[in-house]
Amino acid sequence: PNPIADQTIEHNWLREARDVVTEFGLCSIDQPAPTARDRARKWARKRFPPAVWLPKYQLSWLKSDCLGAVMVGSMAIPQGMAYALLAGLPPVVGLYSVIVPPIVYSLQGSSPELAVGPVAMLSLIVGGLMPVVPKEEAMAIGRIIALLSGLLLMAAGYLKAGFIIENILPHPVISGFTSGAAVLIVLSQIQHLLALKLEGDKLVPNITYQILSQLSDVHWPSALFSLVGLTILISVRRWNRKFPFALMLLLLSVLCSWAFDFRGKGFIVVGELSGAFPTPSTVPLTMDRVKQYLGAAFVVSIVGVSESISIAKRFAAQRGDKLKVSQELIALGLCNVLGSVFQSYPVTGSLSRTAVNGSMGVKSPLTSFLMGVVVIVFIFAATPLLYYIPKPYLGVVVVSSALPLIDFNEPRHLWSTYRVDFLQLVIAFGVTAFLGAVNGIFASLGLALAVIVYRTAKPPVVVLGQLEGTNDFRDCRRWEQAIQFQNILLVRIDSRLSFVNVNYISTRLTLLVNTTYPTVRVMVIEASGMNAIDASGARMIEQLALQLKARDIRLLWSMVKAPIRESICGTKLLEDVLGPESFFLNTYEAVEFALVYLGRKEFSQFSRHDAFPSNQHLRDAQALDVNI
Repeated sequence: PNPIADQTIEHNWLREARDVVTEFGLCSIDQPAPTARDRARKWARKRFPPAVWLPKYQLSWLKSDCLGAVMVGSMAIPQGMAYALLAGLPPVVGLYSVIVPPIVYSLQGSSPELAVGPVAMLSLIVGGLMPVVPKEEAMAIGRIIALLSGLLLMAAGYLKAGFIIENILPHPVISGFTSGAAVLIVLSQIQHLLALKLEGDKLVPNITYQILSQLSDVHWPSALFSLVGLTILISVRRWNRKFPFALMLLLLSVLCSWAFDFRGKGFIVVGELSGAFPTPSTVPLTMDRVKQYLGAAFVVSIVGVSESISIAKRFAAQRGDKLKVSQELIALGLCNVLGSVFQSYPVTGSLSRTAVNGSMGVKSPLTSFLMGVVVIVFIFAATPLLYYIPKPYLGVVVVSSALPLIDFNEPRHLWSTYRVDFLQLVIAFGVTAFLGAVNGIFASLGLALAVIVYRTAKPPVVVLGQLEGTNDFRDCRRWEQAIQFQNILLVRIDSRLSFVNVNYISTRLTLLVNTTYPTVRVMVIEASGMNAIDASGARMIEQLALQLKARDIRLLWSMVKAPIRESICGTKLLEDVLGPESFFLNTYEAVEFALVYLGRKEFSQFSRHDAFPSNQHLRDAQALDVNI
């Protein structure tokens, strides 16, 4: 109630309350209509995140943001070049992909820690689709996939469909796909580690055959160099993640390659990099290419979002913040769309580089902008040195990033607890490793949907018993001490009733009635696990009630939730078959009523609440004296 009788009187406390309430948007107390300027400011804060964090930026944050930019930039340079090779693209494309996308993300993204750029998973998917074509055509294909993926992500963001893409794959499927893809990544880099030339597809059978058939052609100095580099990189990464070991090792490799003439000694080096700075150009997109690569863009979008959003959410939770998923989708989409104009291939959030940002304590997305500047400075200052980079070192960078992605703990855990999820993991892993990443993701999607349908179509229908001395009822299979009553069948349905499962539930209930001894005279259905019902479910309930009535079996319901109650109220089932006296607030009262109905117990001021309202309005829950 408004304590102000005269609306013309303005009290100081009310003015302060209005200001506070209006600022937080909890309610409106004499709030004026928003002006065009207010709406524009709100839109800017929603679609341009710097309008939120830039006015709050503190000068003391600049140190950690700059350190994070230098550290992540030093990692992104060798990783970008290595991932570009994994994608079947020239190494310089990897450098292009860590310039414009991070700068765009700093203007559209909301996560301070998220480091956008090339990642191993997306590079593997692009590389698996990349045909044997000239360098220019390969770059065009990478740009097309980036553009289409960006448009899909932006559409999902504006339609607020991020929750669909984000949750489309369950964790066991993601784990199996990731481990299978990591195995492919490691095997595909053996050609760089051992200086071999692998031909054909990048799948486990072909790669294994190619390696075994070319063992006599291994360049052992390259193999030794790779082994030493991989050992150093893995060891120092475990010791200290804040030091730019990847960049230091890159510079050391370049120095050794130049000083000892690695190329003359059989090492494969990166060679001349043409056009070290990206120039904007139109993406060569045609309808035929849209049809050809739209599926690949869809896969890239799903994998990229799953990886990026999960990383950003993890760090947002550590800050006690909530991630705006739709805005993140728009930001990642713009990164890919504008990146494709500047010669980039698909990018998303990187776990390893984001972890470095988190360890450096970055405070704002300004870090991403500064990281792009760091890469630009490096390109202008050190382009001639890139010629001498040994390709075995780039392979070492990829392998050291891919090995931690192979998860051995999750299969062991699922095998001991969730066998169906373990089967999902194994299938996703096998399809990805032996049929490719694209087929793996589509198989994983189909598998996830099949498991959802299977679990929905065959929900648990549990027989309950009462725990002695309590009013609680539990699953008789799990609680041996649970008491069952003669001539009373007490069941609980742990699922919504829909067209997918009504036949199974009806068959299961009928089977329980027919196989229970002594003969069932009362069936009590506890609906605590039933959250929703569709027309098919309502029809099944009506048919079940009619069948039981024909067999002189009383049907009672307990703990019926509002959605179920409202659906049943819309039919004649309440008045013609069951009646409001068949619905109870809890299972104990339903069983008490059943015992009285069977003549085994007397009512002594038995009190129950009316749990089933009429069609016109919800009745007040009040105690009723039932005298029988």
